[in-house]
Amino acid sequence: MKENIPTVKVSDSPPVIYNIVSYYDNTLVVHIIRTDLLSPKEVGKLWLDKYLSIRTVYPNGSVIPLDIQLDIQDFNFCILYINGIQASPIRIYPIRSNFLIVTYSETTNLTDPFSYTDWAMIVDLNGNIYSKISFGSSYVDVATNQWLPGKAVIFLNSNPDNGFLRMTPMTNTTNASCEQYEVHINTVIPMVDEYGHATKRDPTVFYQTPISGLSFTDIDCDVSYVGIGQCCIVTGVFIIRAVIKKFYLKIDFLSNGTVIKVLPLMSDLQTNPLIEQYNIEALPYGGYLLSGIGTDDSGISAQVGEKLNWTLFTIELKKFEIERDHGYSNFHIDSTYPHINEIIELNTESLAIKYFNAVELSDGHIKIFHENGKLRQTILRINNAFVTQSVDGDSTTVIVKLLESTLNLPGSKYYVTIDNNFVKSRVYQEPLYGVKEHVWSFTTPKEEDFSGSVSGQIRLTAEGTVHFESLNENDRKMFFANLIRELADAIPVSYDRVTTNERNETDASTPQKQFLLPINILNDKTRKEIAVNLASRDLDLLIRNKHITAIGSGEYSKYLDDSYGYKLPKRKNADAKNTAIFQLVIVIFDIIMDIAFCIKVAKRVEKLFIPREKHKVFLEWSRENKYVVDLFTVLAGSEVEVLTVLESNIWNFDFFNAKFSKEGLSGMFLGSCFNVIFEDIPQLFIQIGRCYSFRDHGKTICGITDNVKKSNAQSNEMYDENSVENSDENVSFIE
Repeated sequence: MKENIPTVKVSDSPPVIYNIVSYYDNTLVVHIIRTDLLSPKEVGKLWLDKYLSIRTVYPNGSVIPLDIQLDIQDFNFCILYINGIQASPIRIYPIRSNFLIVTYSETTNLTDPFSYTDWAMIVDLNGNIYSKISFGSSYVDVATNQWLPGKAVIFLNSNPDNGFLRMTPMTNTTNASCEQYEVHINTVIPMVDEYGHATKRDPTVFYQTPISGLSFTDIDCDVSYVGIGQCCIVTGVFIIRAVIKKFYLKIDFLSNGTVIKVLPLMSDLQTNPLIEQYNIEALPYGGYLLSGIGTDDSGISAQVGEKLNWTLFTIELKKFEIERDHGYSNFHIDSTYPHINEIIELNTESLAIKYFNAVELSDGHIKIFHENGKLRQTILRINNAFVTQSVDGDSTTVIVKLLESTLNLPGSKYYVTIDNNFVKSRVYQEPLYGVKEHVWSFTTPKEEDFSGSVSGQIRLTAEGTVHFESLNENDRKMFFANLIRELADAIPVSYDRVTTNERNETDASTPQKQFLLPINILNDKTRKEIAVNLASRDLDLLIRNKHITAIGSGEYSKYLDDSYGYKLPKRKNADAKNTAIFQLVIVIFDIIMDIAFCIKVAKRVEKLFIPREKHKVFLEWSRENKYVVDLFTVLAGSEVEVLTVLESNIWNFDFFNAKFSKEGLSGMFLGSCFNVIFEDIPQLFIQIGRCYSFRDHGKTICGITDNVKKSNAQSNEMYDENSVENSDENVSFIE
């Protein structure tokens, strides 16, 4: 690879590959160093440029360079040569995907070897530093009174998400310290048992023999990817009549220390006599890798590249257990449902894992993630409501129940991880290897069903209510803002689709004080996300099952009451102007009364009609009352109150959610006032006056009671005809 110009100031020296580490998905991180040519030369010391330079090599061949300023003391950027062995305080170890542990040291006095302490920090592959932790005092060789960096060894857990084991020799003793650490992105903590003490285990004897002159010079241990339990490969040396002979043993054992097999390796293998010590390592797909450094005086040396170039050679490893390799990087799993890369239906409610041999449920988890890394559901095997074994009799299949909300996003990719020790071998009672990220994945089909927005409520727990009450106004705004972001992440939908009016009300149905909070889910205008009806259903499921969903781990959503969920009101909206329904009834009644008035009564009040132009009396009256005529013409058009129904937001229907301006609402109010003053009140007086004027004729015309008796109606019609004839023959109704 040709190096780009570093992002920090460096010396003019060629890059050198110092170390290579890898993640389980075959992503490599290459640690690059450069000699600091400006530093003074010292015997036994090699000063380096003062930054961490890494190159991330992905399986597709792409390389991402990164140079990080660690802000640590300069002495860390120096390689010491002690008795021919390189020692450096800076080492890198891969943990969770995209994260590294970087070790280093600190001191208060460079000349005092006992003032040095060992430290570590978490760094991601983008150069962000998350946390630091002190491991305590560094190792000092008391015989030479010399600080020896890098003596500690870090072993990653078989599941890197569960942390690492750190082992280091202890100063002035023959003992070693061994501690287990858990890694959380924002902190690293030592693991202790439930009593608060560091967990200790007695040593186990793997192999012993009475042969004199026997010694073991190397040991390499790992999870047995192909078999059961763990395995160690040891290198032994014994001397017979001044002849040194080496041998290699593979020891298979269980986690309780029981040795199940000891197998000699390479008894007939022709090794290179120039290599004094082989390192041997078991490979994930079967077989072993031997590596070593040969001493050769042939004059052949490694080729030195150009100043900006370095080269990494790789080879494809042979798979010795290919018949059991079904794509899961796990030789214990035969098949799954869904299959790898299968397209499944939305809201699939179960998964299935079939093993080659009989298994029993153990203590691990299964986790389902969206392709963006967001957790959709976590399942602990001890939860019998979600994890069961098939009843087919061979005990090889495990069934996992999913919430309907887990696989709910159309056209999306999901993947499943299985912890080591999710199941164990029924025969050996030994934990089995799991499945890593992005190995078992599948997709959901696209969906075109979309609906309008909904408004509902969630409820805080009693603890959450106390916390909410303790917040000031600004903190409450922040609480709502972060809460709706966590809810949107959990569903998942884009942030602008989950809203709230930031109100709260007390739930009167609970013995303890608990607040109800309104939450709205808006429709998806992009038509790329989950529909509203499914989003509201899934939010309810996520809250009710928060102990196994992302809701329970959210900083704010953890305060939600899982017994309440997300409830949609029965056609009720806290923001709705529900009085509009009564307005609508009154307006309809008013219109009916107006029609009845025009039909039965208005004809008797001559000035309510528009006479023809030839009518001299009307012309004279209209000239004297011009503004009144104009006003009545406008008011006769419609009932303005009915417009308020359109902005009432009643029943959550979009067509009742018009957004009128303040000026428009003011105009409607004034129009309503005018309607009452100039229409309804005059109608009332006119009808009362007509009642009195017709009392002598035995006829009552009040409201719509004219229609009660047919005889009265007929009498009214006769009187109407006479009245019209006496008034004028040329009249018509206002249209």
